[in-house]
Amino acid sequence: MLPLILADEGVSRAVIVVSREATAPEKHAARELADFLKQTTDTEFQTVDQYVESQTCLLVGGDATRWVLPEFSADALAPEELILRTVGKDVILAGGRPRGTLYAVYTFLEDIVGCRWWTPSVSTIPKIQTLRLDALDLHYTPVFEFREPYFGDAQDADWCVRNKLNGARTRVDEVRGGKYAEVGGVHSFYQYLPPEDYFEDHPEWFSECEGERTASQAQLCLTNAEMHAEFAARVKADIRAHMPGATSVWVSQNDWDGHCQCQSCRELEEQEASPAGGIVHFVNAVAAEMENEFPEVIINTLAYDWSQKPPCNIKPHQNVAIWLCTTGCSYAHPIAHERNTVFGENLRAWARICDRIYIWDYVTNFSAYLCPHPNLRTLSLNAQHFAQNRVKGVFSLGAYSASGTEMSPLRAWVIAKLLWEPSRDGAALISEFLSGYFGPAAPHVEAYLAVFHDAVEATGEDLYMQQQPTRSRFLNLETVTAGMAYLSTAKTAVKGSDDLSRRVQVAELPLLYLFLTRWDELRDKANATDTAWPLEQEIRLVYDRLQAVMKENGITMFSERNARDWFPYVQERISVGSVAPPSGCERLASNQWADLQNIGFNVRKGADNRCLGEKAVEDTMASNGSAAWMPADHEQKALIRELWRVPLITIAHDAGVRLRCCLSVRCELTGREGIAFRCGVDGLSRELTVMARDIPDNLYHTYELGVFENLMGWKTLWMAPGNNPDNVKGIFVDRVWLVQEELNRSL
Repeated sequence: MLPLILADEGVSRAVIVVSREATAPEKHAARELADFLKQTTDTEFQTVDQYVESQTCLLVGGDATRWVLPEFSADALAPEELILRTVGKDVILAGGRPRGTLYAVYTFLEDIVGCRWWTPSVSTIPKIQTLRLDALDLHYTPVFEFREPYFGDAQDADWCVRNKLNGARTRVDEVRGGKYAEVGGVHSFYQYLPPEDYFEDHPEWFSECEGERTASQAQLCLTNAEMHAEFAARVKADIRAHMPGATSVWVSQNDWDGHCQCQSCRELEEQEASPAGGIVHFVNAVAAEMENEFPEVIINTLAYDWSQKPPCNIKPHQNVAIWLCTTGCSYAHPIAHERNTVFGENLRAWARICDRIYIWDYVTNFSAYLCPHPNLRTLSLNAQHFAQNRVKGVFSLGAYSASGTEMSPLRAWVIAKLLWEPSRDGAALISEFLSGYFGPAAPHVEAYLAVFHDAVEATGEDLYMQQQPTRSRFLNLETVTAGMAYLSTAKTAVKGSDDLSRRVQVAELPLLYLFLTRWDELRDKANATDTAWPLEQEIRLVYDRLQAVMKENGITMFSERNARDWFPYVQERISVGSVAPPSGCERLASNQWADLQNIGFNVRKGADNRCLGEKAVEDTMASNGSAAWMPADHEQKALIRELWRVPLITIAHDAGVRLRCCLSVRCELTGREGIAFRCGVDGLSRELTVMARDIPDNLYHTYELGVFENLMGWKTLWMAPGNNPDNVKGIFVDRVWLVQEELNRSL
């Protein structure tokens, strides 16, 4: 009988059989099978609801399978367990419910027919005149019960189900087999007990920090039994509102530390040798309240940052899932590497006390979505490591809020394949995707990726989820110019194809981003080493090219929520254009000082929603023709400058160089009494107060805020008027500048 001929030169030799009583996902599986077989063979495959003795039958679902295997029962299979089997002249494509049959069909289309769904809009569907089928006997249950790469490019319902993803944030509906349905947000303490509703009456339900109860950047008092009861009641009400269908609920810490240090919580932490003792104690109490009414609902909680280490004695309740986060890991190294020893020890320790461990993995640079992030070689090794350590699900958190980020289509597809079958060869998967997605450019794109992976391995550097581009030694001139050369060849290879050319242009964005964020450093190095410059000579032209590619491809995000990146400094530089350096900086190299113009300020609003200033008002006396402005009738911090976005601060810190901070300010004086303005740096005890009597006139003057050894971290420069309208009408801020102190002294 074998091989079976399913289609021959445009003529169908088989029918698709699906029972009238089949589930909605099984019927959808039959439709997908018919559609893709037609695309492949250019042949219409008839779908019927009865077995046909005279033809090969493709039996979709458990009910149809019983025509040839009467004892078959889909109910006896796990929800995603699948069977592909030839029985005589027929083919079984069936599985457990709700998704097993769907996954059987997609496995058949992938492994036998050769279909690939690279992205929601790009696929490879082969053209086969004669479709033959040899003997089949595959019985498979996925290793991980929860599978989700969370990227902006990977949330489409059809793409997700075709690549066998079932995560809660996908758009998969019930027709496509459904998904894990989570209730609540991941950081849910304040979602269920919002401080604005509870703190005034129950401060004892919230963290005690430094001897005081607080809800600011804090957690809950996890040993408070009254709080347990109220929290559980709120959670149960939320689950009821989401029934039927809810599969899990989040009972998990806020996205910061501030865990409670009251005597009871501290004693529990010491007893369990970890703050996670309080977490598990509390979550177990909520879980015990849940299991009678909602025995099928899992209680999700995080082992995250300060709670990553498991407790010594207490064990999670049977209906609790521990989501162990890979915070603190180096993503250039596999989880099993000695660099990630602490996480590996925590994973093994959790596995000894918990039967339901999920991994919350971080697979992108959240502070620089477009920056090269060479972690691709670790993906398959990590998937295998998780499988070997009893992990039941993996959530790979990528650039979820954006599409078109650094190699996100590649990452999403490769991770999907590894989460379905972690034993697969990661390098082979990468090559397969590149070939299907980039066509003739694939070998050159693969060589480009190898440049960065080889570079980070050569330096031995760590790679973090918030890696600053200016701090990475492997992102040097040699690496980025070598990468640019490969992508230049890739462009040539696909010339004439608009689609492929556009994909290569998007792949090049990380290099344009790097050149822009390290422009002065890379230009100086190129000049010093007589290295050919691979881009336009003017920074504005490169910036315009990057913006044009982003606009054409609908790419809008540089970082998570566009709030974590360093690119605004580049945008400010381009917007300001060419302006004269401030006094003392005329002879310095451009990477030895930083000009922070007025348009880089953020303007705050007062409690009454009143605007406390403006960031750009016309001022012919200012260096760039505009200045930030504050009225003098309040004393609130009106203008805020995020210093951490300035690359020079990182460069100076890493070189051990101090920075002098200066400001150019003018005041509209109407008198000589009282305070004119104040300024300082949040996070440092440094403040400057300028009195009206010390200002000689209404012109711009330079003020020194001081010399700083370390401006790293979430530090902000602020400006505030003196609430002195009788003597000062308004304050104009032209610019702030930072100068390397040692260089400044030599002038």
